[in-house]
Amino acid sequence: MPDFLSRPKRVLNDPVVDPRETWKKWFVRQMDWMDPPLCERSELPEELQPQNRRFGKLRHYFTRMTMTHLSQKPSFMPRSSASEMDTRDKLVMSKMHECRSENHEAASSEEKVEPVSVQQMRV
Repeated sequence: MPDFLSRPKRVLNDPVVDPRETWKKWFVRQMDWMDPPLCERSELPEELQPQNRRFGKLRHYFTRMTMTHLSQKPSFMPRSSASEMDTRDKLVMSKMHECRSENHEAASSEEKVEPVSVQQMRV
């Protein structure tokens, strides 16, 4: 049995955000986290179509700019093979271990300083 109470969903061929939305409706929609109203591009007058407005041109420029392939920055230590990666990682880990052991030895060789109370400082 067909459902006569629900509206059929409108299928749009070329949907765009309707710029005729009032500021009040826009504000309420933003507060309620609702989707923007859509309309067919051909329904809009020529001056309101997104490709002819300044904001639409600016938006197109930035989306085209962000979609371009970003070049990957070259690495200072490029890795060419798996065996080279393993040896490089081992070298880095051994250097880190040496630095930690040197820092630990330097800290242990320093003289132990006992805490001084405030009363001793005043004397």
